[in-house]
Amino acid sequence: MDALSLDEPSEPRTYTEQMLSQLENIFSFPTADSSTFPKSHCQEFIQHVQHLPEGVTVCVMSVLGLKPGEMGDSIILSRLEKGYAPVTVHIPTSKQQHPISWLVQEIDGIQVEQKAVSCVSEKAKWWEGRRALDSRVERMLKEMEGLLGCWKSFLLPLSLDPELSKQAQHLCKSLSAKGVTVSEEMLKAVLSASPALSQEDLKRFALGVSPQWDLECDQLLHAAVSHLADRNEPNGHVVLILDKYLQKLPWESISILRSHSVSRMPSLHSLIGLSIQRETDSKSILKQGVDTKQVFYVLDPDANLGNSQDRFKEWFQQIGTVCVAQLLTRASWKKLLRLRICTCEFVTISSNLI
Repeated sequence: MDALSLDEPSEPRTYTEQMLSQLENIFSFPTADSSTFPKSHCQEFIQHVQHLPEGVTVCVMSVLGLKPGEMGDSIILSRLEKGYAPVTVHIPTSKQQHPISWLVQEIDGIQVEQKAVSCVSEKAKWWEGRRALDSRVERMLKEMEGLLGCWKSFLLPLSLDPELSKQAQHLCKSLSAKGVTVSEEMLKAVLSASPALSQEDLKRFALGVSPQWDLECDQLLHAAVSHLADRNEPNGHVVLILDKYLQKLPWESISILRSHSVSRMPSLHSLIGLSIQRETDSKSILKQGVDTKQVFYVLDPDANLGNSQDRFKEWFQQIGTVCVAQLLTRASWKKLLRLRICTCEFVTISSNLI
């Protein structure tokens, strides 16, 4: 918010006005005009998408119900990326053994059980409960990924290999000649993620695309997939924007996303607003990054997590962050790791970091 301060004489007025105008445009929600809807809104949405950061894949997921405010068993998944047309799919889950509504209830149940287990004082019973919860979560993660099926490919960044565009374009034209209509952007997402998709996933994709899909279409798809085999995974960042139901679920932990950089944002507008700030404010932390010399941490203050301490200690040292105790005592490393701090010490730390 410092960038929006009216007390910064060093910032030209035109700069402030420009950024405020852009943010106002992003966060304004005008009443729909029946004479221009939905064309004007679609055009405005496409313009907003062009403000997304380069190399960032945005996945918007929400549950669709029959009545307003009612949780249904259909998932609407949209994939957004700067420079590409948005792609949206409808994923029905009501006929699955465990639909999406069941998974949301399951995570609620797991959290209730977690609170109960955390109160168990007997060590053997605590570990028994902890292992049961871990197994329950693993089963739930597999169910989550299974519900998405082939459309989990939408969650991954696109490969930067130029062969991807070539194969997607060729496949799109070949399928169109056979009466199968599918967007090139959708084919890119599926082909790019094909190394992570099973044969069953590809079969489900074919069944969901068009009733005109036949054996020759299968051959065309598998030929394109084979051309893109054995390629390195893309390294782009993934941003998840989830509704109030789906945000409860640990999507970052499903197998297809575990090796990728993933974060969440509350809305598309908030993400675009931060992107505009990054583009226009040269002093923004989004532009300059975090100064690791101005970061502190507390590691194992109760001295009862030895394995975690050993796992993270070296990593913290490598990135150059400062242990909170170094600002207070300059004591030995062992003592630094196991230091308890109080509110007044946090005040001291904050003063030293300014």
